[in-house]
Amino acid sequence: MTYQINSTTLGITPADEKLLRQHTLVSRLKKSSLLRSMWNAYRQLRAANKSRTRTKIDDGSRRNIIVIYRHVYISQDHNRFPQKSRPDSFSHDKCFHNLIESIENHSSKNTVKVIIYYNGTREEFLSDSLSKYLETIEINVQVFLLSTKSAVEAALVLLRETLSMDFDDKDIIYLLENDYLHHKDWVTEVLNAYASEIPFDYLSLYDHPDRYKIPKNYQGTELFNTGTRHWITAPSTCGSFLVQFDKLKRDFKYIYSTKNDHQMFSRLTGKLNRRLITPVPGLAVHCMAEHLDPVQRLEEYFKRQANE
Repeated sequence: MTYQINSTTLGITPADEKLLRQHTLVSRLKKSSLLRSMWNAYRQLRAANKSRTRTKIDDGSRRNIIVIYRHVYISQDHNRFPQKSRPDSFSHDKCFHNLIESIENHSSKNTVKVIIYYNGTREEFLSDSLSKYLETIEINVQVFLLSTKSAVEAALVLLRETLSMDFDDKDIIYLLENDYLHHKDWVTEVLNAYASEIPFDYLSLYDHPDRYKIPKNYQGTELFNTGTRHWITAPSTCGSFLVQFDKLKRDFKYIYSTKNDHQMFSRLTGKLNRRLITPVPGLAVHCMAEHLDPVQRLEEYFKRQANE
């Protein structure tokens, strides 16, 4: 198979710029304790006047999984993000290889489509080991080049472009950052969850260790099973998650935001009554050394690759 690079380089629009200006303004307001107190009081009053919606059970019909993969031209991760502690032998390349291997492992791999939003020039992409790897795989991949100055700008462009695409309402959109490892059966388990009678709006593959470190934040959660995996509700997750396209459109004004992932999900699950579920044990792990899955040792993939 092959990959295709879209000829148009994508950048921020006036709508993106407006959100970025609001983000800067809010950051400044937070430095004032008086203004922060007034804003919190207003938010509580506004929330009290809104009705809560009820989650509907999906009908389990056939659909595709669309992986929206956000990547950037990387030379040395440690130099870019010295505060990030990674598992031994970590690399972004290995994370992507693992993703593709897990998709190719699925019996109906043609139901999974991969779209890469690459923050860099065409020349940087072609010199990146990622492009060389794409020439060797059996999956068709579409690549969009971004010209943005930050991860926040890139995320806004990616979200806006995803919304504009001609997906079926039942398609599952997987917004994925570039530092995750996946269990080999994640595709099967996701499709099983969507075909089940579990009522949910959002799904994360990451069993966040905070559940076990700060259990008071996870009180009142509900446990379900599909026959092959347990799933449990959660108040929030990281920035990589799955959502059906019609629900992405419904909640887009809350997702298309400069808020961090915890703030975004606190609004979705806490104020809008959206339901997020995560697997127990996990089906993917965020590759931060201090936030690895307490049961699944998916990071062993790095060591196995290093020894080959």
